[in-house]
Amino acid sequence: MDPNAWLNDNAAGFSHLDPAERRAIYHFALLWSLVEAKLLATHGSAGAIRDAVERIGSANCLNLASLAEPLAYFRDRYWKDGKLTERFGGLNMAEKHVPTVQPVLAGHDDPVAVLTSLLLIVHRLRNNLFHGPKWAYGITDQRANFDNANLVLMATMEMYRPLMLE
Repeated sequence: MDPNAWLNDNAAGFSHLDPAERRAIYHFALLWSLVEAKLLATHGSAGAIRDAVERIGSANCLNLASLAEPLAYFRDRYWKDGKLTERFGGLNMAEKHVPTVQPVLAGHDDPVAVLTSLLLIVHRLRNNLFHGPKWAYGITDQRANFDNANLVLMATMEMYRPLMLE
């Protein structure tokens, strides 16, 4: 049985996704899996993200230039008129992480805070996809989210590469 055919017939909204939207989601699932296995030592949590970013920062491997496009995208999506947008609420981010993420969305450019915040956002996209909320509205309007999340994950692994060689 073909999984795409099955999803077309059984998953609300899936049949309306174009091939590029599907690829973005497929790639996200694979990239997240790699990041969680290699960078987060199989612990996809906010604490593991903070620890990993600290390791990358301590090794002087942070590269904000590689995050410019997704940072601009997520700032535009989640920060408007001096406040968090309604879409930010849809991330279902724990209140304890908002003080880290909000200043970055508002324009703060500390490299550790930027990478941590972007990975926390990506982690929420992951949880919302893998635990169901994205399916509640037919998984529509998500291509840009996953394309930008994929850029964050690839850039993070590039920053982490020198540490894997040690």
